[in-house]
Amino acid sequence: MKKNIIEVHIDKKDDYINKFHDNKICPELSEYIYNELKAVSLRKNIEIHIITNIMNEEEKEKFVTMLRENYILDIKEECTLSEKKNILNLFCILIGIVFLFLSILSKGIFVISEVLLIFGWVPIWEAMYNMLFGGLNARIMVKRLRILTKCEIIFKEKNSF
Repeated sequence: MKKNIIEVHIDKKDDYINKFHDNKICPELSEYIYNELKAVSLRKNIEIHIITNIMNEEEKEKFVTMLRENYILDIKEECTLSEKKNILNLFCILIGIVFLFLSILSKGIFVISEVLLIFGWVPIWEAMYNMLFGGLNARIMVKRLRILTKCEIIFKEKNSF
């Protein structure tokens, strides 16, 4: 299977270390790698090539760990958000059912019955739409992030011409 390569050139420590925390990856680097993955099919193997002369073996291992942990945290955050959205969608469905039930109970008063019927169906439609289609972006994002946590990271020496 053909491999897609994401090249990252690192010239100084500030290029990959977060300026507020030495054990965190720089957000710009993380975002750059993720954005480079957007142009690649999710079915292809990915390699990240780090081109640098400033890291020793210990720093390289630390870098790989920091990069993987960064994307694992992003996955956890996205999964937490998806869970919260699903709970909100279920709550909307319950509200819709309550309004539909009230609509049935108020059949004698036409206008109120119709308004309650509308108030019942709208949250149900919205919740069902969100459950079926709203999470698609999140699922693709999590799939990309999982690819980044498992991809091969190769360090190469920078040619000094």
